[in-house]
Amino acid sequence: MKLAKKILAATLIAGSVTALAFAGCTGAKGISSIEKTSTVGLKDIYTITYTDGSTSQFTVTNGSNADANNITINDIYEEYKNQYGDISFSDFLDKYLNAETDSAAVVQDCLKSCVSVYCEFTTTTTKYDFFGRPIGTEITPSLQIGSGIIYKMDSDYSYIITNYHVVYGENTNEDISEITHVYLYGSQSAPYAESASATSYSYDEYAIACDYVGGSIDHDVAVLRAKTDDIRAINDNVRAVDVAEGYTVGQTAIAIGNPGGEGISATKGIVSVDNEYITLDIDGTSRSYRSIRIDTAIYEGSSGGGLFDMYGRLIGLTNAGDGEEQNVNFAIPVQIVTGVADNIIENNSQTVRKITIGVTVVSSNSRNEFDSVTGLSTIKEDVTVDSVVSGSIAETLGANKGDMIKGIVINGQSKLINRSFELGDIILTIRTGDEIKLIFSRDGEEVQTEAYTVQLSDMA
Repeated sequence: MKLAKKILAATLIAGSVTALAFAGCTGAKGISSIEKTSTVGLKDIYTITYTDGSTSQFTVTNGSNADANNITINDIYEEYKNQYGDISFSDFLDKYLNAETDSAAVVQDCLKSCVSVYCEFTTTTTKYDFFGRPIGTEITPSLQIGSGIIYKMDSDYSYIITNYHVVYGENTNEDISEITHVYLYGSQSAPYAESASATSYSYDEYAIACDYVGGSIDHDVAVLRAKTDDIRAINDNVRAVDVAEGYTVGQTAIAIGNPGGEGISATKGIVSVDNEYITLDIDGTSRSYRSIRIDTAIYEGSSGGGLFDMYGRLIGLTNAGDGEEQNVNFAIPVQIVTGVADNIIENNSQTVRKITIGVTVVSSNSRNEFDSVTGLSTIKEDVTVDSVVSGSIAETLGANKGDMIKGIVINGQSKLINRSFELGDIILTIRTGDEIKLIFSRDGEEVQTEAYTVQLSDMA
């Protein structure tokens, strides 16, 4: 399964896997966020959330503290000392407000949501005698090894996300693995063959059986399902991942996976490029995939593992690496991961179901815009309608060639479109019965269309 990039699923043929233990490290607590949470009279109350999940509050009084919106670094420094003890101001700046602080506590928390994935396949080959005559067949088992994250948990089932290419068996008897198991961190083991002639693998008490729910080869995302009781029986501290709204270039990117099937491990780097298209060949067909480029080290077996930010929030799913360049690896963006997973789970479908708006678009005026408040920059572009399909939803809503698409309103909630690929991300979230409107910029004025209710017949 190779073309321009290397897909990072590992395969073992009727062999055992040796677990690899790795050392952890310790570190102090950092600050995740600071936000105003309430106002009482002239007093504004702010809540600090720390990377270990704890919180504390401090009060800024209007009038005596100048402007409640102008919190000083000293306010935060003093509250931090109240919470965690004395520390010099320079150490506070260097260690706790720096994005490159020690991340042991964050990684340890993320490990509660990470699993190793083992998918079993069989291949039937014809056996021949000395004269080249067929004398029977031989069944050979193989394991495809990957990684995954626990996405959602309810009282009955827990949903696990991995890559589609992990559960897909190219040139095997099964298109999708019918025997899939996951292992939790701390209870790591692996399937094993009873003998050299075994036609299947055996599993110990740490293996958690999963069913295939659905997946999308076009997005390289698959959803598995396990019984929550089975997971809790192994470790009751397991939890679903926290999900980030997005990511930015330069931010921390922590990958947790199962490289080589030798145990769950973590590596750390940064987001190098926020949006890049790569070519992968999963089933003999080359497809283009929107990706995040990272310099975080990942290896075969890391496919489907979570990519996390410095606060332990999911920002992507690792799935590929450049076979020639060091530290050039890729992950599926979080918007696609959650969009596909929710689509499959909520539609109770083995495939993604989505509407076709009925427009082609062109992008222009791509630029980098700096936000002086956040200190971050964002690439934006103008997304303009190039053509409208006759009889489509877009035509029904009155879209015209030349309209600049600014957003989509779904059930009253506006979702802005600043780049062309965001249109496809948003479409993944639309369901039958949703009321949608389009927002255009037309002749310098913003136009919002009438509402359209999505029908079952609109889904494909």
